[in-house]
Amino acid sequence: MDLLDLAEDTPKRPIASAPKPWRLALVHPSAQRVLDTRTAALARLGAEGFEVHVFAPEHPALSSLQARAGIVPRALPVGAGVSPLPTLAAFLILQGALAERRFLIAHGEGAAMPWLSASCAVQAEVPAVLSTVDTHDLPLPDSTLISGALSALAPYLDVAGARLYGWLGERSDAYVVTTTEGIAAARALDLDPKLIEPWVGADGADHDRFRPETSRQEARAALDVPDSWDVTVGACGKLDARRGARELEQLARALARRPELRVGVVVAARSALSKPLRAALTALGDRALVLEGDVDRMDLFHAAVDLFVAPRRTAHTPTAVHEALASGTPVVAYATDTMSVAVTHNGSGSLTNPGDVDAWVDRVLDLSARPERLARMSEAAASSSRRRFSRPAAHQRLLSLYETALERGLTL
Repeated sequence: MDLLDLAEDTPKRPIASAPKPWRLALVHPSAQRVLDTRTAALARLGAEGFEVHVFAPEHPALSSLQARAGIVPRALPVGAGVSPLPTLAAFLILQGALAERRFLIAHGEGAAMPWLSASCAVQAEVPAVLSTVDTHDLPLPDSTLISGALSALAPYLDVAGARLYGWLGERSDAYVVTTTEGIAAARALDLDPKLIEPWVGADGADHDRFRPETSRQEARAALDVPDSWDVTVGACGKLDARRGARELEQLARALARRPELRVGVVVAARSALSKPLRAALTALGDRALVLEGDVDRMDLFHAAVDLFVAPRRTAHTPTAVHEALASGTPVVAYATDTMSVAVTHNGSGSLTNPGDVDAWVDRVLDLSARPERLARMSEAAASSSRRRFSRPAAHQRLLSLYETALERGLTL
């Protein structure tokens, strides 16, 4: 049974007999991530008769979604964190949109978006509700002062968090969890086990775009990577305290003390670098290259890099890690729950104890001095990625989740 059969043949909800287009609301924290990973899957839904609306914080990628896949972009006045007034404004906007046009499916994803989506969907009587979560931590306000004060109440917050996630699960027709740690936490909630849908590995990689066959020499020339570097270490994304800024700073300082290593660092920074990190990279001189803003050809970036580093302390595995592995680029990261799923230690990359910055830097330096081992890891990375994280399989899994939620929502 496919999505069209479920919408047409289930008579228990008035929406089932509604005329086309059927509407899907994807409430997501990053329009850029949707553009990078979901365009083909959502376009496929559009071809089956669905009108797809993406609600996300304001970003140029929203317009690109409309141009590439006919997706209806809807900007929300919220950022990555939780702030009361913007969240309230986003709630009113989303609730009004869902109530004005009858939606068949509402899918919230990320730290705060699932609550926003589920709350509005219940109010608007949307038949099928999906909620995708990485962890079961409470999404706290952006304020460091408030977050610090709340950390003293950790035992009470754990209880509150369990109740909040339990509330979310009870209002979802599919409770999708993307980490093995999250799956264990979800099973500890008082939920019907049938509602819990594991999706570890999530969106996978685009193997048509990210390929180990891409010419390293041409990629390095396109990015102006110096020919004098024997090994190129790469990092990208929003580099802050939780996403590797401190680790990269210490790596740059360690490389400055090792002039005999012909190792360079290329950083594609999507946000402003911290002053200490920028200073450390500047001190490397011609052994560091900083690319400001979004890089149009990330396939060339990964092809130019011999070792990709992602010392994140967050639960989510960035798309760039899957892109690196698909390109045949080994990854050095912390052995967090999700990274341990994506990266095979001593196979497609190397993992160190989370938070041990010195051990992580030492591992990067060790591998940088052993190109023959990097070559073996490169072959393992490409092979593992194609076997475990293909984008078509991920898209099919997403559509299957929509089918499951729709079947439950329309027949309850």
